Amino acid sequence: MKVILWVLLFSFFSFQCLVQAQTGGAIQGYYKQFALSPNDESANAAAGFNGDLKFDLKSKSSWRFKTDLEFQTDQFSKDAAEKFRFNPRSLYLEKKSSMVVLRAGFQTIIPEGPDFLNPADVIHSKDWKDPTNPRSLASAGISLSHEGSIWQWEAFFIPVQTKPRFPGDRSPWWPRGKRIPIESNDTEFQVPSDIKYTVTDGEDINHSLSNNYALRLGGKGVSFEGQLVFYEGLSQDPNVVIDSSGTLLALTPKLILLMNSPVILKPLFFRHRALAGTFVVPLETWSIKGGASQTKPISDDSRLPGEVISGVLGFEKNFETSKGLVTLILQHEVQRREAKNQISFLKSIYENAWALGFRIPWGEDLQFLGGFIYDTVGKSSLARLGASVRLSDAFSLEIDSQFLQGPEETLLGLYDKYDSVSLGLTYHF
Repeated sequence: MKVILWVLLFSFFSFQCLVQAQTGGAIQGYYKQFALSPNDESANAAAGFNGDLKFDLKSKSSWRFKTDLEFQTDQFSKDAAEKFRFNPRSLYLEKKSSMVVLRAGFQTIIPEGPDFLNPADVIHSKDWKDPTNPRSLASAGISLSHEGSIWQWEAFFIPVQTKPRFPGDRSPWWPRGKRIPIESNDTEFQVPSDIKYTVTDGEDINHSLSNNYALRLGGKGVSFEGQLVFYEGLSQDPNVVIDSSGTLLALTPKLILLMNSPVILKPLFFRHRALAGTFVVPLETWSIKGGASQTKPISDDSRLPGEVISGVLGFEKNFETSKGLVTLILQHEVQRREAKNQISFLKSIYENAWALGFRIPWGEDLQFLGGFIYDTVGKSSLARLGASVRLSDAFSLEIDSQFLQGPEETLLGLYDKYDSVSLGLTYHF
């Protein structure tokens, strides 16, 4: 028995010498209130916990096991699928040899790019529970990367891509009493106030979920950083079509249908090719950031959107003040879609838009954050204002507000009652 005890103690201390472990993360309790009127079908508030749990285990023999696990709960949601959401942003085993790194498991690869709209973010599916703040969903696969002093490259193979997540059937983001948010100038689908929605499992076109892959090539120097990204696989922008009947209300000047309940929403999962590039030019206290992307479905299915081209150009300026480093961001975003016939997840606000963001500290424990996007085509805007207060080394308090504005016929105007205010208390460990 003593021999076994000594062996266990020796093994334990040997393991501690060979392995370094780090843990951390944050857990936030939150409450969010919408300006929507309460109804029986959907909730006008959200409350629960958000978590980010991290674990990093490194050995001196170049092996590494890393996890970064996200979860969200919403106790007020009337959809079972929204009461708990889990996303393993990182859950992989890594082997490093010289400057080459091999990883296997769940990974989130989002190349550096401009804020607000990042053209290089083309690889991962999104969680659209809140279309104004979509979250990237990790993909399970194998990646091989090389980090040199000037050039870097990365290859990522995804055997089965993660599907996008949509708002629940009873989510307030499916409008009630107005119209379905379809991108079309000649068709309108109106809905009564008691409408119900059903989101189906969808249809997979040309094996879009299988054998996805991405390639990234980057370079950096003293006065320039840039990268190119190529991706073939599942489109991260869901194409949702309506599979329901309705009553004809008008033929001219556009087709108007009053939809029958329930409205059946059918996601079409399709394969596309995406080519994107981003760059950064540092100029002392200034920096110029920009990028562009082109995506196009591989299938010629008439139900799918056509080519989409996006471009971003922005400026970032830092000001040193007695209260801290102030950061201002100004960007211009342009997006061109070959066809507009699908339900929008608010992507269209970038058709021709200006964006302004800021971070203003007020000492070490208080900072103010904000962002504003104005769409010049629809004369619509989305604004976010917030503040973060550090209460102690472990606790912080966050306040966030969001305001949407637009003419009645625009997509943002459809959500003019979706203004919200949220409060969160976060414990960091």
